[in-house]
Amino acid sequence: MSPMYEASALLQFPTARLRSPEIRNAALDLPVYRRAVATYISTDQMTRYAQHLGIDNRAPTVEMIRQSRTPGFWDRVAMPMAPLSREDRRQFGLQKAEESAVLLGVRLGVTGRRKDEVSEMIEFLGMYYSNTLIRARIRNWMLESRIDVEGARNLSGSEIVRLGLQNKMHQRRIAAMKEILVRYPDAARLDPRTTINVVSGERNDDDRVREERLLSPLAQIVASESAIAQNNEMIERLEREIYQRELLGQYFVAAERIADSKPDAFDLVSPLRELALSHFVVSNLGAEAAVQEVRLGIEGALDIFEAMPTQYGVRGSIRVHRPMRNEPAFLGVLGAILGGVGFAVAGHWIKLRRAARVAN
Repeated sequence: MSPMYEASALLQFPTARLRSPEIRNAALDLPVYRRAVATYISTDQMTRYAQHLGIDNRAPTVEMIRQSRTPGFWDRVAMPMAPLSREDRRQFGLQKAEESAVLLGVRLGVTGRRKDEVSEMIEFLGMYYSNTLIRARIRNWMLESRIDVEGARNLSGSEIVRLGLQNKMHQRRIAAMKEILVRYPDAARLDPRTTINVVSGERNDDDRVREERLLSPLAQIVASESAIAQNNEMIERLEREIYQRELLGQYFVAAERIADSKPDAFDLVSPLRELALSHFVVSNLGAEAAVQEVRLGIEGALDIFEAMPTQYGVRGSIRVHRPMRNEPAFLGVLGAILGGVGFAVAGHWIKLRRAARVAN
């Protein structure tokens, strides 16, 4: 039997904030939406979400889950809405811009046998898509942050090794310059701005003898000591960043386990915030500022995610109507037309039979 009622609604997305950092930009573009739908939208996930809400035994929910098992269901019930369509650009001569890829929302549509049934189905579908997209944003933030943490930590480690090698070279230079000052005491009285020309004996491309200008031994000692001090400051800063990234990496490993156990995005932020408060504990007084910086960054991201559920929603755009094909007047007219066509075909067939008999 054909469905008697249809319900449609627009699940609105937040507007784009182009100059804001990515974490603060709650808008979705088409590739991100497609990736989230392909990863997280499924019948099993919908069933799990309905069980979490305690409505998996309600007739509208059971009907929705039953329909979700039919081929092509997800493409029928959810259609992304872009601000500019291909026809708009062709008609008004608009150029394809980056802003046109940001979605206005998703057009949702369901069918059912009763008016109250489709109303509840469309509300549940809107809640499910909102929850899924927000959970996808949080999971992507975790995964991307964890990858960045691992990559940046290795790069910082290699930079520390490079700076350590530079310090060894500067220390060898300092030792060599001190030996020169011991052998040539008068070199210590040279003006620091004095340069010494050293002929290497090699020739340049233009067949001239290559000369190098060097600072006095005392000036080179001071320059090397200054370079060592700067490198030590850089090493200390990099070690601080590695410590912060180790804390972040441990946090995101535990946060992923929490995200897997929570099907509802509304219940996900609070455990992540509690994890941040318990995980980022200062064990070393010297690392208090580093730990606090990381914790504040996590809490700032969680504040943004906590506000996202208020930015996604159907917002009173639900429309329930009866399809024209199920209206009594439409069915009567269709029946009259089909009856007339049937009578005409039957009459024509009778005429052909009579003509065949006369000819015989």
